[in-house]
Amino acid sequence: MKRAPTLNDVAELAKVSRSLASLVFQESPKVSATSRAAVLKAADKLGYQPNESARRLKSSVTKTIGVVLTDIHNPYYGGIFYGVESSASELDYKLLIGNSGFESEELNQKPEKIRSRQLATLKTIRSQMVDGIICSALRTTVEELHAAAKNSPVILLGHSSGSLLKDFDVVVTDEQNGAIQILDHLMDFGHKRIAHISGGVDEGNSAYNTRRKNGEPLYEQFVYEPNSTDWYGRWRCKDSSHNDWGIDRESQRNGKQFTGIGNITIQDQAVTESMGPITDHSFEHLSPADQMIARTRRSLLIAARSWKTKLTAPPGSERPEVYFGARAGSFLAEKGVSLEAAYSEQLISAVRWT
Repeated sequence: MKRAPTLNDVAELAKVSRSLASLVFQESPKVSATSRAAVLKAADKLGYQPNESARRLKSSVTKTIGVVLTDIHNPYYGGIFYGVESSASELDYKLLIGNSGFESEELNQKPEKIRSRQLATLKTIRSQMVDGIICSALRTTVEELHAAAKNSPVILLGHSSGSLLKDFDVVVTDEQNGAIQILDHLMDFGHKRIAHISGGVDEGNSAYNTRRKNGEPLYEQFVYEPNSTDWYGRWRCKDSSHNDWGIDRESQRNGKQFTGIGNITIQDQAVTESMGPITDHSFEHLSPADQMIARTRRSLLIAARSWKTKLTAPPGSERPEVYFGARAGSFLAEKGVSLEAAYSEQLISAVRWT
């Protein structure tokens, strides 16, 4: 096997010292144009490629930035990477990308796994001696991020809230100015009744601090519990079942607010949580209608599980016409007649659709 050319070979062919040849590849301004041309010509002839890693270790500046993305398959994060790469190339920086890559359905199902994967990706990037790290959509705490990044500079993308803001530089979208431009555009066309569908409104979010013309907040501002490491740790509001979700009874009485809860997100939370846990109805005395509902639900669950585990088609999916005659109805039975007898009689006389 042919031996790979070394820096000594390049220096010998260019008829210069090894140290001078090294200065050429370090792009030192101390080297004359003649000597630089001779060294580069010799390197090209021999096929010499300088060891970038060794050179970076010696200079302590790697000209490399680590980028940790949430999901590289997502066009949103692909756009972020393209923008970072364009800016980095203008400054002669290279990028080292790490994909913490979780699928969207894992977001609520495996929060600990997501956090662990993100930290592992961050540590791997850090071990490559990068000059800094750019991260998007991290689910970590301040302490975990400090420990994983060591002393590397970290910039967070899209983090507009939480305790991370106090310790790290953040780049966010100017959502407030964007919203103003959108409203101006719609109002120019004469639209007056405009709805806004938003995600969580939390501290740092532009909507959180936006006010109406009369000075009132656009949204009722949330008050959150202290940050924790579980999935909902950054989004757990103080208003909960413990304080009746902050219901304002006076606003209900005077007709100002039907629910007494000013924020629609807390309204949804109250409705969801107030339903309570799933109850075991097996010991209840259910009416025939209740029994039918329970059996129908059970049948649907059995069919869904069978399809998921065995790919067994649900009953009737291949012959839906068998269900065409199924319908709801009601009747009045004579006093003293059992439900079973009355029901059987009604079935005999019922009109059957074909």
